[in-house]
Amino acid sequence: MINDQLYPQDLTVISKGVKLIGNIQLDVTSNLCGTFNGNINVVNNAKITIEDSANVTGNISGHQIDIFGVCKGEISSDSIVIFHENSHFTGALKCKDFIIKPGAIVNITKM
Repeated sequence: MINDQLYPQDLTVISKGVKLIGNIQLDVTSNLCGTFNGNINVVNNAKITIEDSANVTGNISGHQIDIFGVCKGEISSDSIVIFHENSHFTGALKCKDFIIKPGAIVNITKM
């Protein structure tokens, strides 16, 4: 039995050490800690966090996107994208607003 206090069922976590290839659609708040090659589509105004151990190659679309890890591809947000300290991003960026915190490495190839 899952303890909802310890493991809320409206949170998706893809753990460090996990490697996924393909496309995924998420409709709840999600944290990605592993390696992902493909497209990530986050719906229902859910937030996605690309953790510092994560490495994403592909496209990410969603509402609020927090980047702590490494991303290459296109990021598209109908709200805000936040690049945190030590994050690395190379690719196209489409969003209403974005924040680049000190220490983030961001190479926007197209807006």
